[in-house]
Amino acid sequence: AGFRKDRSCTDQIAILRIIVEQSIEWNSSLYINFIDYEKAFDSVDRTTLWKLLRHYGVPQKIVDIIQNSYDGLHCKIVHGGQLTKSIEVKTGVRKGCLLSPFLFLLLIDWIMKTSISEGKHGIQCTSRMQLDDLDFTDDLAILSQTQQQMQKKTNSVATASAAIGLNIHKGKSKILRYNTECTNPITIDEEDLEDVKTFTNLGSIIDEQGGSDADVKVRIGKARAAYLQLKNIWNSKQLSVNQHQVQNFQYKCQDSSTVWGGNFENYESHHTQDTDPLIRHYQEQSTVEENKPDIRGEINKEKALE
Repeated sequence: AGFRKDRSCTDQIAILRIIVEQSIEWNSSLYINFIDYEKAFDSVDRTTLWKLLRHYGVPQKIVDIIQNSYDGLHCKIVHGGQLTKSIEVKTGVRKGCLLSPFLFLLLIDWIMKTSISEGKHGIQCTSRMQLDDLDFTDDLAILSQTQQQMQKKTNSVATASAAIGLNIHKGKSKILRYNTECTNPITIDEEDLEDVKTFTNLGSIIDEQGGSDADVKVRIGKARAAYLQLKNIWNSKQLSVNQHQVQNFQYKCQDSSTVWGGNFENYESHHTQDTDPLIRHYQEQSTVEENKPDIRGEINKEKALE
C-alpha cells in the first residue's frame, strides 16, 4: 500500500486491527509474521530488477532507459574529514528518485505473488477469498491460520527475497500468535524467530489483547511529554493564553499526539477520560498565569512615574 495515491499506513493498521479483533472474537487461530528487511532499498539486485521489468510487460526501450540511468553510478564517502576514492554502486535503487518507489513496489509484488502461488495459506476472509499478507513498502505482515502454513509461507518469502538480493533481518522479524495451541517456533535458515506479545507496526502498537488501549496510552504519554517540554512557554508572562489556544491544544492533544496515525475505529470514552486530566491541567495553569500580577510591569510603571 505504500507510495500509492489515497493509501496510507492508517489503512493498513485499521485492517490489521480488524483482523486481530475478529480472530479474538471468533476464537480462531491467527499467526502474524512481521518481516523486516536488512537495508532493503540498498540491497536490490539490479540485474534481476531489469528482468522483472520485462516480465511485467515494460517495453524494452523503457527498460534500457532506466538501466542506462543506473549504469556507471559512483559515490564518495566522507571519512576522517576527507573524501574517499570514487566507489561504483552496483546494487539498490536510488533514494530520492521519483521512480524508485515504483521499482521497489514491483519487487515486493513479485515476492508475494511468487510466495503464495504454491497454494492457499492465508486467512479466510470470505468463502472464496483469502488474505495472505498486508504490505506497506518494505514492512510485511504475513498472515496464516496454522503453524505449518506460516512456516511454509515464511520459507517461500525468504527464498523469493534472496533471489532479488533482499535478506530478512531475523533479529527484527517477530511472530504474534492468537488462539494457537502449537508452540513450535517459526524459523528462517534454522534460526528461530522471536515470539512476542506486542509489536509496533507502522508506528502503532499491536498486542495480544487486540483493540487500541495500549496504543492510546502510549500516545497520551507522548502528548504529556510534549506538553512538559513546553512548560517554560506555558509559564511565560510574556504570552497571553486565551480560550482559542486552549481549544487548539485540546485538539492537538487528542488528534495529533494521541490519535494521529492510529486510525482508532473504536476510540472509546475511557480514552477521552485519559486525555482529560492533561487538558484540565493546561487550562488550570493558563487561568493561574493569566490572574498573576505582572510584578515586572508594576516595577516599570513605578520607574516611569519617578
